[in-house]
Amino acid sequence: MLRRFTWTLLTRTAALLFAPIPKRSRFRVAVVMATVIAPIAGAWLQRRAGRPAWCSAPFDEAMRLVMRILADGGVTFDPRLVIDSTVALDRRALFVSGHFPILGFFLRYAYEQHVEPVVVKAFPDIDVFVWGTRDRFDSVDYSPAVLVKLHRRIEAGHPAVLLIDMDRGSTVPFESAYGNGYIATRVFEFAKRFDIPMFFLCVRCDRTGAPVIVIRPLPPEPGAFIANLTAQAALLRR
Repeated sequence: MLRRFTWTLLTRTAALLFAPIPKRSRFRVAVVMATVIAPIAGAWLQRRAGRPAWCSAPFDEAMRLVMRILADGGVTFDPRLVIDSTVALDRRALFVSGHFPILGFFLRYAYEQHVEPVVVKAFPDIDVFVWGTRDRFDSVDYSPAVLVKLHRRIEAGHPAVLLIDMDRGSTVPFESAYGNGYIATRVFEFAKRFDIPMFFLCVRCDRTGAPVIVIRPLPPEPGAFIANLTAQAALLRR
């Protein structure tokens, strides 16, 4: 009860504070807020979230906290996104990623391109809005039958986003400079079986606080995903 009250207080306070700020300037203010929060509480936010070190950094966790507060407070804004990709968003595609804290910016980018992805979520009640808008995005709960559900959505023209750096089901281990982990492998067999294009996805903040959306074509092999994951882990704002 206390946690819910505190969160409600934060979101309503944010709505009041951001209301007089022009929409075009709100994201800059949000970056400043994350910059202040990161050295004070960034490491604690990392531990609380329980995200592995290969995809999490204090500043990105602080940015996620600010984005969630603004989203739940109904604050709209226009983020400054850096797109590191040479491919157009495909409506028949599978985007696989690690548990990067600010992947929500990818949804904002996709919606700006008039593409509406479906996201697999372990916690369906968290982050229900596309950041900076009042639009709700489509999601499915994680379950043993999730790939069946995703196949239907993908064939209906909704690319899927799936986080696979987890020790669940069929996996392969990997090592990195930021710790060891596991990659779920069923998704690669799924992509091969239905001939669905795969893409590696990462969103991380650069040194200026701007979210960088990284998209890479991906062969349906765990090794290719691991190579991309460890390369991006080294670029996080630590």
